[in-house]
Amino acid sequence: VTDSLMVGPTAIARAGNRLIVLDGEGSRALIWQQLPLDSSTKPTVVVGQADMRSMIDNAGGTSGSSLNQPRDLSSDGNVLAIADTYNNRVLIWNSIPAQNFQSASVVIGQASFVNSGVNSGGASLGMNGPRGVHVYKNRLFVSDCDNNRVLIWNSIPTTNQQAPDVVLGQLDLTKVGRNRGQAAPDASTLDGPRGLAVDDAHVYVADERNGRVLIWNTSTPKTGQAADVVLGASDFVTSGSFSSVRGLHVA
Repeated sequence: VTDSLMVGPTAIARAGNRLIVLDGEGSRALIWQQLPLDSSTKPTVVVGQADMRSMIDNAGGTSGSSLNQPRDLSSDGNVLAIADTYNNRVLIWNSIPAQNFQSASVVIGQASFVNSGVNSGGASLGMNGPRGVHVYKNRLFVSDCDNNRVLIWNSIPTTNQQAPDVVLGQLDLTKVGRNRGQAAPDASTLDGPRGLAVDDAHVYVADERNGRVLIWNTSTPKTGQAADVVLGASDFVTSGSFSSVRGLHVA
């Protein structure tokens, strides 16, 4: 890899006039301080690696500066959040990084920056393979994929391993079963959620292993609340026709 070559980009975001690309297979994020106007414009900052020519999983060991196969990122122009999938955590920078290998400000899903276990501290505080993240109006939404749930913080977390305020797809924060352990899905269950998006009046979730997209007609759902709309399936109790729905965007 270089400042011109990527391994496998998995997500992209605009932060003000900046462009941020998550080169997930290279365990790094690249930041252009100005939107590139042609292919010769190079990124100026790399997150997750010490330099533009490195692609090491957890470079230097698990820390606030390292990444391990991240799958999604999001920014509101100020805060940057990265779903650090194989470290079972989400890293949050309180401002867009301006230096290579800059450490995150906060980690959620783990008690400290050096931890990376599945459901560390229990399911109510940990994560298992988060693959989607969305920052929206000082709130944070995370698709905790292998725990079959979406986690919501009503304000951007300021302390490590801060507990979420709301969970969708499960009855409470201690449960993690696929479709809540049921044989078939319903409007309240999830199975391997990935991409998600939010606007002023909706939450949208790509419910990948159920082959569908679920929509809540509110941006402030309650724990365990049922979705209002299903796409890709004829009803909520039938698996959908989408073979692999992973990303969502609302314009």
